[in-house]
Amino acid sequence: MVREGEVLHVAVEKKTEGGDTYWVEYPKWRGDEKAICYRRLRMAGRNEEIPDDARCSQPAGYGTWHSGTGACRFHGGAATGEYNIKTGRRASMKQRQLKHAIDEYIQSGDRDSMLDLTYELAAMRIMFKDTIANFPDIDDKKYSANVGRAIAMVQATGSLVDKISKIQSRNNITAAQVMYLKVIMTDILVKHIPNIDKRERAVRDLAAMIPGGEGDSETRLVIMQ
Repeated sequence: MVREGEVLHVAVEKKTEGGDTYWVEYPKWRGDEKAICYRRLRMAGRNEEIPDDARCSQPAGYGTWHSGTGACRFHGGAATGEYNIKTGRRASMKQRQLKHAIDEYIQSGDRDSMLDLTYELAAMRIMFKDTIANFPDIDDKKYSANVGRAIAMVQATGSLVDKISKIQSRNNITAAQVMYLKVIMTDILVKHIPNIDKRERAVRDLAAMIPGGEGDSETRLVIMQ
């Protein structure tokens, strides 16, 4: 917690990720200027009174993907623009609006399109590219904050890529599943086509539809049985 009345200087960086970023100079910090949340405190411990000028001293973007900029996770961080949720009555209204929008999206979209995270990955990479292109010099006061932000974006991108990979793997048939299908097909062909010549023609027609299937060992095995 910092007291607004004790602050030596405040510089506001508008419209950063997670909301405005406040660069605050406070006496206890020995002249250092830090990027902090600086949102008004409304709650405290059970036996603690909150001064009217109390402000949040958490690092800007604390506990969010936009570390180093904007509000902390307790005061609307991790959301931007229209969906920047704050405390109080407006928060409950915004949550209801979000729930309604989410329900409409789920009902209107098919499962495959909802699982497609290509757009999100592209957006994340564009933001990271923009962050690197505008990276401050090492002696700039914003350097450390931007390092934290870049690291958080790399981690978020890696996590998103991992999720996309897992989703894609669910839709790919495995080698074991292919082998299982071949065994089932063999049993069916042997059972219903006892004549070897007819079975050979059926197997070759079927194998021709499968890339690389005409000369594999499973195809020859079905013909010989």
